[in-house]
Amino acid sequence: MDCVSKKHLNESGYFPVVVSYYKTKWDKYEIIPHSHTRMEIMYVIEGHCAIGVQEKTITLNAFNYILLDSNVPHSLHINESCAILNIEINLLKILTNFKKQIIL
Repeated sequence: MDCVSKKHLNESGYFPVVVSYYKTKWDKYEIIPHSHTRMEIMYVIEGHCAIGVQEKTITLNAFNYILLDSNVPHSLHINESCAILNIEINLLKILTNFKKQIIL
């Protein structure tokens, strides 16, 4: 999904739901290419890391983040200390009756 506004989410009948979030810190770590059924936000709190996605390597430094759509293969490479906040999100279809009660 490209740049999505609150209005668009409401009109489309989908609503973002945070499924999980966690903070991790590694001194040296590598995760092989994998994907999730959920969207993922990776926010670097301190240090830096490299994210492999779509045959590119993206370097994230402190206060940088990346938004990965669901089912997009990606990898993580950390050569030095790095702390990351991960947030996993599902877009859920809102039922018509419930949709009227939600104010974004």
